[in-house]
Amino acid sequence: MKEKVLFLLNAILSWVWKNPNKCNSNVIRDILIIKWDEIGDMVATLHVFKMLQQKFPKAKITVVCKPFVSSLLTNNPNIYQIITDLNKIPTRNVDLWIELRGTFKTFFKSILSFPKYRVDRGSIRFKQRGNQPHEVETNYNIIKPLVTPIINFHGEIYLTTEDNRRVEELVRNFGVEKFVVCHPGGRSLLRRWRTLYFAEVVDYIWDKYRLKTVILGTSDESEILHEINNLTKDKSIIWETKESLKVLYGVFKKSTLFLGNESGPLQFADLAKIPTLGLFGPGVERVFYPRNSQSSVIHHILPCNPCDQVNCKQPHDWCMDRIKISEVQKNIDFLLRDYSIVK
Repeated sequence: MKEKVLFLLNAILSWVWKNPNKCNSNVIRDILIIKWDEIGDMVATLHVFKMLQQKFPKAKITVVCKPFVSSLLTNNPNIYQIITDLNKIPTRNVDLWIELRGTFKTFFKSILSFPKYRVDRGSIRFKQRGNQPHEVETNYNIIKPLVTPIINFHGEIYLTTEDNRRVEELVRNFGVEKFVVCHPGGRSLLRRWRTLYFAEVVDYIWDKYRLKTVILGTSDESEILHEINNLTKDKSIIWETKESLKVLYGVFKKSTLFLGNESGPLQFADLAKIPTLGLFGPGVERVFYPRNSQSSVIHHILPCNPCDQVNCKQPHDWCMDRIKISEVQKNIDFLLRDYSIVK
C-alpha cells in the first residue's frame, strides 16, 4: 500500500511539472537518477544510463543506489557519480530528476531540488495496470519521453583489469575447463525449488554431459550448498562466494549453462547471454524472465499468482513444486542441444 501511495504522489508531481517531451538537451547538464533497489532490478536498469548519455552527451549523470549494488556501476563510462546515502542527495542544480525507484525521502528531496524536468516510475506503473511488461521495458518507458527510440535494451557491466584477473583465478580454482553454474537459493523461501530436486539435476548434467556444476550461494545459503554437494559428491563444486558482483558476472560469462530460481544471479546470466534456465514460482509473470535468445523459463502460474512471497495460500501444493525434474531436464537438453561433450 505504501508503494502505491508513493507511486501516486510521484505521478501527481510529475504531471504538474514541465513536459519532458519538450526537454531541450542543450540545457541538461546534471541528471540525477534514483534507483534504490535490489540486484536484479539494477541489472534491468543498465541500458538506461547509456541511452541517457547518448541523448545528453554534455550532462553528468549521478546515480543514487543501495550500497551493495553500487559495484555494478563502477567503471561505467556513462555515469559521473554514484551516491549510496540518501542523506547526501543534492537538492540544488539538478536539471533532470529521474525516479526509477525511489522512497518517500527521495520524493520530498525532489521537491526541494526543483529540477527543470522530472519523470518517475509511478506514472508508468499506473498506465501499466494489469499489464506489467518486463522490467527492462518499464525502465525504458520511464525515460522514453526524453530519449530517441532505441530497440537495443541490452545493458553493460564494465569489468576492470583486476576484476578479470580475479575471474580467471576463480575459474582455475574450479579445476574444470567447462562448468554449469547453479543458484539454488533465493531471497524468499517460496521462490526456491527443492534442494533434492537440484541435486538430481546436477547428477543428470554430469551423467549426460560430463559437466560439473558450480553450486553458487552466499554464507546465508551455505546449508543448501552443502546439502546438494553431499548428495552429488564429486559432480559438484561449492562456491560460497564473497566476491564482488562484477566478478560474479565475469565467472557467469565463462560458464556453459546457468540454472537457478528467480534471483539476481539469474539476471546476471541473462545479461551474459549464456544458456539460462530460470525457475519461477510466486513472481509476476514476464517481469523478470530472462530475455536472451539462449534462455528458457519454467513457470506454472496458479490463480493466486502473484503473491506476497511470504504467506503461501497453497502450502500443500505450492507453485515451485509444480516444476518437475523431468521438465527441467528437458529444458536443459534443449539449451545444450549443440554442446559437445569434452572427452
